[in-house]
Amino acid sequence: MGFEVIEKKISIDDLIDAHRAGLLYEVFGTGTAATISLIKELRYKDYVMHFDTDKWKTAPELKARLTDIREGRAADTHGWMYKV
Repeated sequence: MGFEVIEKKISIDDLIDAHRAGLLYEVFGTGTAATISLIKELRYKDYVMHFDTDKWKTAPELKARLTDIREGRAADTHGWMYKV
C-alpha cells in the first residue's frame, strides 16, 4: 500500500492533538479474530472524536487484504497462517 511503517508508543494526548490538528484520519483496532475493526467514535474524558468510516480507504483495504489471506483467496507471503 506504499506506507512507511513506524512502530512507537503514542499517548491519548498525541491522538487528541492529531485530531484537533485535522491529522487523524482513521482509527481502528486489530486482533486475530476481528482482523480490523473500524472505530467511529473515540472518547477520552470530555473530548469526543467522531470519524466518518464511509470515507475511509486504508482500514477497509487492510481488512479486505487480511480477509483474503485468511480465507485463502490471497497467498500468505508472511507465514501468518497455520493449519490446525
